[in-house]
Amino acid sequence: MTLQIRAIVLYGRNNKARELRFRPGGLNVITGRSNTGKSALIEIVDYCLGRSTFTVPEGRIRDSVLWYGVVLTNGNTEIFIAKPSPRVGAIQQSQAYLTMASKITPPSHNDLVLNSTDDAVISTLSGLLGIQPNETAEERSTGAYEATFRHAVPFLFQDQELVASKVLLFHSQADSFIAQAIRDTFPYFLGAIREDRVRLVQELRMANRNLKLAERELAEAESITSDRLKRGFGLIAEAQQVGILPTELSAKEPAEVVSSLRTTLAWLPKNLPDEVDDQLPVLREEIRARREELRRKQEAADAAIAFAREATGYTAEGSEQVARLEAIGVIDPNLIMDKCPLCASPLAVEVPEVVAIQHSLDDLRSSLRTVERERPRLREYLDRLEREKATIKEEIGERQVRVNSIIATQTAAEEMREQLTTIARTVGRISLYLESVQDTADNSPLRKQVAVTKSRVDTIQGLLNAEDPEDLLASSLSRISLRMSELAKRLEMEHGEWPFRLDIKKLTVIADRIGNPIPMQRMGGGKNHLGCHLVALLALHEHFIRANRPVPGFLILDQPSQVYFPSEILYKALKGTEEDTERADADLEAVRSMFQLLASTCEALSPNLQIIVLEHANLRDRMFQDALVEQPWLGGDDRALIPADWE
Repeated sequence: MTLQIRAIVLYGRNNKARELRFRPGGLNVITGRSNTGKSALIEIVDYCLGRSTFTVPEGRIRDSVLWYGVVLTNGNTEIFIAKPSPRVGAIQQSQAYLTMASKITPPSHNDLVLNSTDDAVISTLSGLLGIQPNETAEERSTGAYEATFRHAVPFLFQDQELVASKVLLFHSQADSFIAQAIRDTFPYFLGAIREDRVRLVQELRMANRNLKLAERELAEAESITSDRLKRGFGLIAEAQQVGILPTELSAKEPAEVVSSLRTTLAWLPKNLPDEVDDQLPVLREEIRARREELRRKQEAADAAIAFAREATGYTAEGSEQVARLEAIGVIDPNLIMDKCPLCASPLAVEVPEVVAIQHSLDDLRSSLRTVERERPRLREYLDRLEREKATIKEEIGERQVRVNSIIATQTAAEEMREQLTTIARTVGRISLYLESVQDTADNSPLRKQVAVTKSRVDTIQGLLNAEDPEDLLASSLSRISLRMSELAKRLEMEHGEWPFRLDIKKLTVIADRIGNPIPMQRMGGGKNHLGCHLVALLALHEHFIRANRPVPGFLILDQPSQVYFPSEILYKALKGTEEDTERADADLEAVRSMFQLLASTCEALSPNLQIIVLEHANLRDRMFQDALVEQPWLGGDDRALIPADWE
């Protein structure tokens, strides 16, 4: 069973809920007087099934209902979709509540949260229907696009203005964009485009791409091979230069060139010296520190030598002055300070100058004795500094030797590394050359790859060409037209003696009268217009079901019997009772025949087709009464879509 309606659920602003239940797989009828909410059911269902624009009529329904919900079933899974009324002043709402389970119990008001979007609803319903990845025809200016669940909606609803229209056949067909979408997606929904066509087209594109790549690689290889002898000689010379082929080698024929070059592929790089921790920074830092220490020692020695020179000069000068003074006897070492130094006469007061000279001479003698005493120690100090300087110079020399050795080792390793890299490049070019030469052989892998890929392209192209979409479309339309003609005769339509067909380009029904086909808009009378709608939609749904096409299995018709009543005024005045219907002077036999056709079609396609009829008429027939979803909606305090206590 395909997707059908199990219930419509309304959530009032008063926290009450109204659940309207339907029977899947059969005829469902809701009848009653005008203004009880029947016609709004199409807008409510359409809104819940991913339509963002809110078209529920103004009035009591909008004023009373906060959330609109629908329960769908495909026999194994049920899905509940609910959408709130748009905010005040808005005409669109694209967020929704969505949940799925094997059996759905409509949630309470408090459990309704916005957890989905219209796009997600459409994607989910498309998946449940089994709509596979697809593409419409690419000839359109807008380019190809993918058919989804929403593209099947025009086949599901017939509102009261459309059901007997002589101009429009499908729901929302008046919108030029939707009309074009119906034309574009008809081939997919009729089954004229195979389900795996998109996958095959994608595989064909990939296979063609791979074929072009393989052919390009083969052409490049052939170009290399055509000049292989010249390139081979060049590679031999290069291999000789880097030392992997002997210099005395002589190859003249292509086979010799290839054989000689192939021997180079056995070359393996030598092992480089093991890398050790780089000691250069440490050694250089130690040399710098030793040199700094040597500099300090030299400065200390220079200072000591300078001091020694100054002390020697001082001693010589001081000794000379003392000798001069003593030689002339001006100063007596045993001089008594209270006597005159010249005549030895007693002095009442000591002469200051004489005292000072005497003291200075004493200090000078003391300093001379000190200098003489320290001279051996200074020599010892200088000798020690010289020994320490010699030790430091030895340490610097030893570390410098190690530095030079490391640098030499690194230089040799780098040269070896560069040599190995050069050889590796040469071997790589030789390897590529040999592979290219080999790939151009008749049984080479590259030629085999080209052949296999081309075979894959041909196979996929053959699958795509095996079934012409135009032929499949024509075949489907032919079967649909045959069924339409049978139904037209059953409804005793005018022109029923001629074959009826569906014109998917003009989106209308045509009776193929000899020499002058009659389109729906030129057929007289509302009964014929209604008949065109019924035979087209019933034949389409039968085709969808028998061909297992991904189209929901329900059809909602709003007030189809209106064309059988003397006037629209009389029809609108019906109260939904049998007596009222019988007093209206309607063509009840035609009404009865129409409902029998709907019921028998559901029965023949059971359980895969559900038809919901919204009516004003009420028939006493058992078939009609069994199809009633609820007792007639009489309005007022009696039954209606919105309960009377929701005021």
